[in-house]
Formats: sequence, structure tokens, C-alpha cells
Amino acid sequence: MKQNDRHKKMKPGFTILETLAAVFMISIGLLAAIMMESKAIGGGALADRRTVAVFLAESKIDQISALPVSQMPAELRSGGVQVEERLNRLGLHIPEGQDANEVLYIRRTVLRQGCPTSQSNEVEVEISWPGAFQPLRYVSVLAAF
Repeated sequence: MKQNDRHKKMKPGFTILETLAAVFMISIGLLAAIMMESKAIGGGALADRRTVAVFLAESKIDQISALPVSQMPAELRSGGVQVEERLNRLGLHIPEGQDANEVLYIRRTVLRQGCPTSQSNEVEVEISWPGAFQPLRYVSVLAAF
């Protein structure tokens, strides 16, 4: 009979332990959602940087492939020499003395004449940016003319 009296005295609702467990589970779920969102934003920023880097590399290869070797810049014609350019997001050159905060990409270009055969040239373009895990590297073989 004492047991029945105890059940009658209990009020409806949740105990403090049940409430704490529910708050804990909800907070874990919200934390996971926030972490997932931050990863998605970071992934989007990386994809944006890589897209611009691909554009900068392809535009340089297109620029070099459109010119005969005799009209290429002297530093590239010497063969195997690396040319480094500091660029902003639009591919515009940033002079050496200008604020380093504006430099978003560094483009290194190497032309190897007679490589892999005597009738072709190899162009290697490497794009790097601050925070990049590793640079983006494009290599293209062009017919020598």
C-alpha cells in the first residue's frame, strides 16, 4: 500500500536528469550541424581558389601556345628558366613593391624546349596561393613551330 501512495504523490513532468540528458543530446546535434556548415564553407572557399588557379594556369598555357617560340618572352626562350608572377584574383600583375596582402596567387612558368622530343616544347605552370596544401601544377606539351 505504501507503494501506491508514493505513485499518487508523484507529479507529472520530467525529472532534472531527463531534462539534462535531452539538453545534452540537442547540444550535440547542434554542434555537429555547426561543424558541418563550417566545413562546407571552407570547402567552397577551397573550390573557388582552385577554380581561379586552373583559369590562371590555362590562360598562361594558351598565351604561350599561341606564340611561335621566336616571339615568346626572352626569359622563357632561354629554356628551363622559371618565370614567377604575382597575381590577383583577376590575373592582373601586382608589382613587387605593392602590398603583399593583395597577392592572392603566384604563377611560376617554365618552358623546356625540345622536350620530350626535339619537335616539341613542354610548358609547366604552377599556381600557389597562401594556405594552399600543395600548388596546382599543369604540364602541357606543345608542338614546336
